[in-house]
Amino acid sequence: MAINKGYKAELRIKKQVVEECLKFEYPPREDLKVELAKSTAISFVWMARTRTPSNPKYQIESLYKDHYFLLHLKDESIRLTARTYDYQGLWQRLKSLILKINPKWNPDEADDTVGDALKVLVTKVKSKNDFSLYSSLPSYLGAICMNLCFAHYREEKKKTNPLKTLPKEYAPAAVTEEQLIMLAEVNQVVAADFLGLDEGCKKLLLSHYGWDQEKVATLKDASNDELKTNAQTLIQVSSKDEKPKTLVQLTNGKEKETTIRQRKNRCLTALSLKSIPTVVEILNNYDQGIEIKKMLEQRLRDKIAK
Repeated sequence: MAINKGYKAELRIKKQVVEECLKFEYPPREDLKVELAKSTAISFVWMARTRTPSNPKYQIESLYKDHYFLLHLKDESIRLTARTYDYQGLWQRLKSLILKINPKWNPDEADDTVGDALKVLVTKVKSKNDFSLYSSLPSYLGAICMNLCFAHYREEKKKTNPLKTLPKEYAPAAVTEEQLIMLAEVNQVVAADFLGLDEGCKKLLLSHYGWDQEKVATLKDASNDELKTNAQTLIQVSSKDEKPKTLVQLTNGKEKETTIRQRKNRCLTALSLKSIPTVVEILNNYDQGIEIKKMLEQRLRDKIAK
């Protein structure tokens, strides 16, 4: 019964969003306007499932412009103007994100990465007739930019790490105490941002990864002294009673697995966008930052939507 009510509520929201979109003056072709309105309605509902919009009209217009931009990528004959999309603003926003992730990069390197991210987007849009956007375009492209940045880290690591050629017996043993403290600080940032997510995302991620919310909260509230003396224990946030659940188990026979996966990816993307700038600042405070960045990119493989 509750599912039926939720489904009907979403249908009403979609209808309202479509009606709002049809008031826009662009594009002049009515069939394209209807197509954009429907796509915007789908994106709006997906985003509203994890966070109630504080300004629905602004978000509808913003998503409508995002879909107009995607339509331009599919068909370049559809004119893109400053009124229909703030392309320069999008570029600068992504560039700033990249420079926060890697402050050592120069602006030209950041520009190249933004360009590469847009190439990835164009390829996806043109190769998939059913390409769907379940977040805002800046968030989607931001995730692509982060993937590209950490792919760069991996390549640089291969080139500069002399341990790659050493026999196993000469490889460093376990994580050092300093690395463990850095890892605890990184996890503390993620824990704080995790607890700031909406209840739907927290419940989903706790169940999927088998985390214990009380342990996450304890890590978040730990003092600097506690992080230094008890790092190993604090970063162990797995639940003793609840085992991680697969996506199939999380459906409970009521939802599609793809629906749960998309929701999980949106939650992880939101978490990553919050945490990464602060995490990078932490890593830059340590001499062993390169090693910890390797740990970070491993975490991001599970946290960034692809």
